[in-house]
Amino acid sequence: MAQAVWEVILDHILSAWTLWFLGYPDQGLAQSQQAVTLAQQIAHPFCLAEALFFAAMLFFQLLLLRNTVYRLGYSLAKAGGIDLSLYKVVLDATLHCVDGPYASAHPSG
Repeated sequence: MAQAVWEVILDHILSAWTLWFLGYPDQGLAQSQQAVTLAQQIAHPFCLAEALFFAAMLFFQLLLLRNTVYRLGYSLAKAGGIDLSLYKVVLDATLHCVDGPYASAHPSG
């Protein structure tokens, strides 16, 4: 029983990271949360530790990306007079992907 459930949890973890690397952070985080929820339901310490560990790593990556994007936006705002429209388009597209239901987690400044 535990082995079969662990395989499902692992599938959610791997799906979460795959979605993250494919550029779907919100779907990746949802898969990660499903892994944690399932691990909590079966109350198996190893499964829960693994699911929480990988969820924390994924969320940390999201925070790093968001921090980088916001700092880039700040730099673009301070570079007045230089045509950085291409970078602005990339920044806006990245913010669209990064923000969403997790917008409150971004660093200020």
